Amino acid sequence: MDTQKIGVVYSKATGRILCPITCSLGEGFDETQLDEGLGIMEVFYGFDHTRFRVDVTQDPHELIELDELPNDFAELDFTRAEALQTVDNRAGELRTALGSTGYGQESVYLVKESQARAYCSAMSPIDVEYPMLLAEVGITADTIAEVANVICGMAEAWRSFVTDIEATRLMAKKQIKLASSINEIENIMDSISWPSPS
Repeated sequence: MDTQKIGVVYSKATGRILCPITCSLGEGFDETQLDEGLGIMEVFYGFDHTRFRVDVTQDPHELIELDELPNDFAELDFTRAEALQTVDNRAGELRTALGSTGYGQESVYLVKESQARAYCSAMSPIDVEYPMLLAEVGITADTIAEVANVICGMAEAWRSFVTDIEATRLMAKKQIKLASSINEIENIMDSISWPSPS
C-alpha cells in the first residue's frame, strides 16, 4: 500500500519543474521551506517530471507536455542557461583578476598568508623561520614585520572582495532562474553591479 504522496517543485514564474518531492499521505506538502518563487504541485505515481512543465498561465495550474510548448519556451531556456553561465564566468574572472595584481588563490599566496599570520601572532618570532616573508623584505616593505602586516591586510581585502563577488553572483542567478521572459533576463544582466577591488 502506498504511504506517500508524490509532487514536483516548480518555478512559479516559468513553470519549469525542478525536482520531484514526496510527503506522507497524512501530511500536506510544506511550501514554507521553499525559496521565494517556487511552488509544489501534486502528481501521480510514475510521473516523469522531465517531460512536463507546469502551465502557470492557468488557474489552477495544469501540467503540459514539453512537446506541446511554443518555441519561445525553448529560446527562453537557452537564454537563461547562457546568462547563468555568463554570470559564473564573470565571477571567476574577477576572483582571478585580484590574484594577478597581488593576492590570489594560488598556493604560494596561501603559504605567505600562513607565515604572515604565524609571525604576527608569535611572541618572539625568529625571522629565519619565515623564509617567504624574508624574501619580500626590501620589496614589499622594509622589515619582515611590515611584510607580514601587508600580506595579512591583502589577504583580508581579497576575502572581502570574493565575498562580495559571491553575493552578487548568487543574487543574479536567483533572479535569472525566476525570470519569465528573455527581456527580463536581459535587463537583469544589464543591471548586475559587480564589486571592484579596493
